[in-house]
Amino acid sequence: MVMQCVAAASSPANTVAVSTDQNGQASVPGAMTAGSVSASLTSVSDAVDVGRVDMNAPSFRRKLVTGTNLARGKTATQSSTYYTDVALVASKGNDGNKNSDNYAHTQWEPQPWWKVTFDGPVSVGTVVFYNRKDCCSERSRDLIVQVLMSGNVVESKQFNGIPTSGPDGEPFYFNGVVGNEVKITLPRKPAPDTGPLNFREVEVYEYFPTNAPTASPSDAPSDVPSLSPSDV
Repeated sequence: MVMQCVAAASSPANTVAVSTDQNGQASVPGAMTAGSVSASLTSVSDAVDVGRVDMNAPSFRRKLVTGTNLARGKTATQSSTYYTDVALVASKGNDGNKNSDNYAHTQWEPQPWWKVTFDGPVSVGTVVFYNRKDCCSERSRDLIVQVLMSGNVVESKQFNGIPTSGPDGEPFYFNGVVGNEVKITLPRKPAPDTGPLNFREVEVYEYFPTNAPTASPSDAPSDVPSLSPSDV
C-alpha cells in the first residue's frame, strides 16, 4: 500500500509517497531523514483518511504541543456571563476540565470575548481552543485568537470556519510572540446577528524553538516533523 504524506494540501511539492507493509509499518524514501515526518508516521494513524496523512489535521498538529499549560488556573475574565450563572463563568475556560458540561459562556452581544492573564510576559508557542461538543459549536465560527501585551494586540490569528469539537482541540501557532495575555473573541456582528462566545477550554503553551542546540550530539530523530524535506 502506498499513501501520500501531505505537508500542505495546496502544495504538491510537499507530497511524498509513503509505503506500508502488511503489518501497517510505514517507510519513506531515503530523502526523508531524521527530523522529518518519518519519525512520527506510525503515531498518527488517527490522522489517516482515504490513504493520506494530513499534517494539517488537528489530531496530527496537536502532537506538536509540548510543555506545561500556562493558562490553567490563571486569572480569566470575559465580556459578560450568561445570565450571571456561576456555572458559566470565565474561569471555566481554563480550569483543566474539558467535559461537555463545563464551559465558559458569555451573553449575546456584538463582539463577545474571553481572556486569560499571566503573571508576566511569556513566549507564546501554541494556543489550543476546545470548542463545545454537546451542541452550538457553530457559535465559534471565524473566532479570533490574540496575544496581547498590557492590553495591546501583538499578534492576531483568525480561524476560517468552525473550529473542531474533537478531543485534540484546534491549535493556533504563534511561534514565540511575547505577551502577558491571550484573548479569544468573535468578529463584530450588528444586531440582530449578535451571539455568545462559549467553549470548553483554552490551553496556552510556551514556545520552544525546534532548532535549539542540544548539549551534545544526538542520533535521535526530532519529535517534531518538518513541513517539507530538508538537507539542513
